[in-house]
Amino acid sequence: AEGADAGHIQRGTLPASQIASWRHNQLIAQDQPMGDVINRMRPYYAGKIIVTDGALSRQPVTGVYDLSDPVNALRAIARSQDAVVRVVTPWILLVSSS
Repeated sequence: AEGADAGHIQRGTLPASQIASWRHNQLIAQDQPMGDVINRMRPYYAGKIIVTDGALSRQPVTGVYDLSDPVNALRAIARSQDAVVRVVTPWILLVSSS
Protein backbone atom coordinates (compact mmCIF):
# COMPACT_ATOMS: atom_id res chain seq x y z
CA ALA A 1 0.00 0.00 0.00
CA GLU A 2 1.25 3.45 -0.86
CA GLY A 3 1.50 6.06 1.89
CA ALA A 4 0.45 9.68 1.60
CA ASP A 5 4.06 10.68 0.97
CA ALA A 6 4.82 8.01 -1.64
CA GLY A 7 7.06 9.40 -4.36
CA HIS A 8 7.69 12.73 -2.68
CA ILE A 9 11.12 14.01 -1.77
CA GLN A 10 11.68 16.70 0.80
CA ARG A 11 14.91 18.67 0.80
CA GLY A 12 16.33 19.90 4.08
CA THR A 13 18.51 22.86 4.86
CA LEU A 14 20.88 21.32 7.40
CA PRO A 15 24.60 21.97 6.90
CA ALA A 16 26.59 18.96 5.68
CA SER A 17 28.43 18.80 9.02
CA GLN A 18 25.13 17.91 10.73
CA ILE A 19 23.95 15.20 8.35
CA ALA A 20 25.69 12.15 9.87
CA SER A 21 25.77 13.33 13.49
CA TRP A 22 22.74 11.15 14.34
CA ARG A 23 24.93 8.10 13.73
CA HIS A 24 26.93 9.12 16.78
CA ASN A 25 23.86 9.95 18.91
CA GLN A 26 24.53 13.65 18.56
CA LEU A 27 22.19 16.48 17.71
CA ILE A 28 24.02 19.52 16.38
CA ALA A 29 22.27 22.88 16.25
CA GLN A 30 23.62 26.15 14.93
CA ASP A 31 21.39 29.18 15.45
CA GLN A 32 18.26 27.09 14.92
CA PRO A 33 14.91 27.78 16.62
CA MET A 34 14.58 25.87 19.88
CA GLY A 35 11.29 24.35 18.71
CA ASP A 36 12.97 22.89 15.61
CA VAL A 37 15.84 21.48 17.67
CA ILE A 38 13.39 19.87 20.11
CA ASN A 39 11.40 18.43 17.19
CA ARG A 40 14.58 16.77 15.93
CA MET A 41 15.14 15.12 19.31
CA ARG A 42 11.54 13.89 19.81
CA PRO A 43 12.18 10.45 18.26
CA TYR A 44 14.77 9.80 20.98
CA TYR A 45 12.33 10.36 23.86
CA ALA A 46 9.53 7.84 24.40
CA GLY A 47 7.14 10.37 25.92
CA LYS A 48 5.81 13.81 25.06
CA ILE A 49 7.81 17.04 25.13
CA ILE A 50 5.70 20.17 25.48
CA VAL A 51 7.12 23.68 25.06
CA THR A 52 4.73 25.99 26.89
CA ASP A 53 5.81 29.27 25.27
CA GLY A 54 5.81 30.00 21.53
CA ALA A 55 8.38 32.79 21.97
CA LEU A 56 10.70 30.32 23.68
CA SER A 57 10.32 27.92 20.73
CA ARG A 58 11.59 30.64 18.39
CA GLN A 59 14.76 31.40 20.39
CA PRO A 60 17.97 30.40 18.56
CA VAL A 61 19.92 27.44 19.92
CA THR A 62 23.52 26.45 19.21
CA GLY A 63 25.24 23.39 20.61
CA VAL A 64 26.01 19.69 20.40
CA TYR A 65 23.62 17.52 22.40
CA ASP A 66 23.90 13.84 23.37
CA LEU A 67 20.81 11.97 22.19
CA SER A 68 21.68 8.84 24.18
CA ASP A 69 20.30 10.78 27.19
CA PRO A 70 17.46 12.85 25.71
CA VAL A 71 16.25 14.26 29.05
CA ASN A 72 19.66 15.73 29.89
CA ALA A 73 20.03 16.93 26.30
CA LEU A 74 16.68 18.70 26.61
CA ARG A 75 17.78 20.25 29.91
CA ALA A 76 20.96 21.55 28.25
CA ILE A 77 18.91 23.04 25.40
CA ALA A 78 16.55 24.67 27.91
CA ARG A 79 19.43 26.05 30.05
CA SER A 80 20.83 27.79 26.97
CA GLN A 81 17.67 29.91 26.95
CA ASP A 82 17.26 30.30 30.74
CA ALA A 83 14.35 27.86 30.58
CA VAL A 84 13.60 24.80 32.70
CA VAL A 85 12.42 21.26 32.07
CA ARG A 86 9.82 19.90 34.45
CA VAL A 87 9.08 16.18 34.63
CA VAL A 88 5.29 15.91 34.94
CA THR A 89 5.22 12.12 34.62
CA PRO A 90 7.84 9.71 33.29
CA TRP A 91 6.27 10.34 29.86
CA ILE A 92 5.64 14.10 29.86
CA LEU A 93 8.27 16.84 29.95
CA LEU A 94 7.35 20.54 30.06
CA VAL A 95 9.81 23.14 28.81
CA SER A 96 9.05 26.64 30.04
CA SER A 97 10.68 29.94 30.85
CA SER A 98 12.15 29.99 34.34
